[in-house]
Amino acid sequence: MSSPTPPPVDFNNVQGDILVGLPKRTQTYYFFQIDDARVQQFREQLAKLVPLITTTGQAMSDRQKIADNKKNARDGKPPLLTMSGVNLAFTHKGLVKLGINDEIGDSAFDKGMLADSMHLGDQGTTSPSGAFDPDWIPAFKQEIHGLILISGDSQVSVDRRKGEIERIFRVRTHSPTIHKVIRIIGDVRPGELKGHEHFGFLDGISDPAVQGFDTKPFPGQQTVRQGIILLGREGDETARPPWALDGSLLSFRFLFQLVPEFDKFTKDHALSFP
Repeated sequence: MSSPTPPPVDFNNVQGDILVGLPKRTQTYYFFQIDDARVQQFREQLAKLVPLITTTGQAMSDRQKIADNKKNARDGKPPLLTMSGVNLAFTHKGLVKLGINDEIGDSAFDKGMLADSMHLGDQGTTSPSGAFDPDWIPAFKQEIHGLILISGDSQVSVDRRKGEIERIFRVRTHSPTIHKVIRIIGDVRPGELKGHEHFGFLDGISDPAVQGFDTKPFPGQQTVRQGIILLGREGDETARPPWALDGSLLSFRFLFQLVPEFDKFTKDHALSFP
């Protein structure tokens, strides 16, 4: 028996960072645990967070506003628009905490990255019993139930939105429903390096074009079926629960990038031509 064909993608049902990316100058990654005694309250409070979630449709609109703002600037220096975006992700343990035991169909997701750290090539130590302990920031070895991504034009905008979210979940009160595990802040590079990653290469050039979304791919950019990125779409060969349609899998890696060392290596080993 074949699976029913899902309706066309509704870009207001896809989180904004999946296909188009949240516009940002800075972004905060807020990893959290759900309070053991207040799971039901947390579930109820999620309804208040939903209106703050930035969809792909909204992210596209925000990017158009930025483009129009630049185009209409009289002196070539448009004022920075105030905006922020929010996305939400859960780990397997977080879903189980919420009472969701449906099989996603991804064993790596089920086990979590900590269990797979040795196979990822992470540095660490192995005990006599064979247990591997990666050299991770200790907070990432704790049980993590979810991640809230908050992006914005400035840290002020991000902090304002973060405060709004913390009030929803009663953080810093006598009855919080979530507890922060760790907060990571990332900023775009300044000046001429804006839009480039830390080794100096243009950021995002390896992203594929998604069929039915990226209608004008760049020269040489590969177009992939929607199911390569979105769960439950054409190209996703794994059976997923119906509620996972148009979701995606997020991987967060905290890596130390040795930029000066890389630059020196390339200079020392560059080929010489007459």
